[in-house]
Amino acid sequence: MQSSTRDDKPLYGKVAVVTGASSGIGAAISRQLAAAGAKVAMAARRENLLKKIQDEISKEGGAALAVRCDVTNRAEVKELIQHTESTLGPVDILVNNAGIWVIRCMKNLHEEEWDQQVDVNIKGVLNCIGAVISGMCERKRGHIVNMSSQSGKTPLVGIAVYTGSKFFVEGMSRTLRQEVCKDGVRVTCIQPGEVETPGFARYLMTMEDEQVAVVTGASCGIGAAISRQLAAAGAKVAMAARRVNLLKEIQDDISKEGGVALAVKCDVTNRAEVKELIQHTESTLGPVDILVNNAGYWVIRCMKNLHEEEWDQQVDVNIKGVLNCIGAVISGMCERKSGHIVNMSSENGKKAFVGFAVYTGSKFFVEGMSRTLRKEVCKDGVRVTCIQPGDVETPGYAHSLMTIEDRQCKPLYTYPFPYPIMEPEVIAQAVLYAVTQPDHVAVNEILVQPRENPL
Repeated sequence: MQSSTRDDKPLYGKVAVVTGASSGIGAAISRQLAAAGAKVAMAARRENLLKKIQDEISKEGGAALAVRCDVTNRAEVKELIQHTESTLGPVDILVNNAGIWVIRCMKNLHEEEWDQQVDVNIKGVLNCIGAVISGMCERKRGHIVNMSSQSGKTPLVGIAVYTGSKFFVEGMSRTLRQEVCKDGVRVTCIQPGEVETPGFARYLMTMEDEQVAVVTGASCGIGAAISRQLAAAGAKVAMAARRVNLLKEIQDDISKEGGVALAVKCDVTNRAEVKELIQHTESTLGPVDILVNNAGYWVIRCMKNLHEEEWDQQVDVNIKGVLNCIGAVISGMCERKSGHIVNMSSENGKKAFVGFAVYTGSKFFVEGMSRTLRKEVCKDGVRVTCIQPGDVETPGYAHSLMTIEDRQCKPLYTYPFPYPIMEPEVIAQAVLYAVTQPDHVAVNEILVQPRENPL
């Protein structure tokens, strides 16, 4: 056999890692990259299938390495990259192909299925990027290919969480691309439509006048303003947050104005606490008519410098927290044929901002999941609204801007702003507008920004 050269092998000498490589798209990618001259580390949980593909590539004169790896396990991912680099060389190409989906409407979705899709499709991608990004930036070269989906562009009924996860990948990728382009690293999203794979075929064959409001992240800022606005409009409001002392102060303020409020300590990342929040609310105030998913968390730091714990916190609060709250109310709303879910997105759900990659991805998730959920439950009398605030004057936002540690991000954001920004009450008014429309009217999304800083 004639030896490979740069002339006939465009990827000659390159090292690639492909996740989800044991079958379908991942296996095909591995074969193509190897045929183009790359040395390919194939990762998946089914090592026996990887070995077969490795043998096929070897027979064709290619170089391949089969590595058992669960992308949701950060330690295994780090070991995958270390083993690859010690055996084949520094990673030039990462293909984040591992993915999982379940076709089931959210009102019927098992919570474990939410977790699996978030853990594989979001945290798995982050784990793999985290294991290679620093090295790529140091070497001033590299290519990260994130396997998105047409679901990252268009909602399809029955795959709300999957759609949200692909919107996350789209948003995170756009931001990461801006952050690392000057480091010689490229970021590509691939968005396949229907592909004939064993997994896809298998899933298609197995498809199966006093409002009560719950507001999360209600202890200050936008959440506190929303709680006050809804109470002033006549709603009985259950306010949830971790800082119950601040909730009590807002509860007292609302009571003095003749309103009804309930302060409940709750961490939205704790599913048991969320269920208890809803049970306590419904036994005290009545069935939940309005859910405002306002709790959120962000860190301003480029991904190549981002601490893994910060990724987890943003995914757990901004994604799993939202799912936990929806899961606790959606069945009841559908049974009663009425309800309104308001998901607090952000202008980051529309546009990439350097330093906000994981946060942006989480808001793209919220956008994608909300669009799909809206289609699933509209005939059950349930409405789903996304609110997308721009710059809002809150203690948390101001503090994050004034304490930026990342050198690349620091020059990009200044505080105070050179233009007037919004008060939390403006966003609260947007929420109130959405939830007070006639039953046959749906306000699907509201983008609210400072006049002088449009998208």
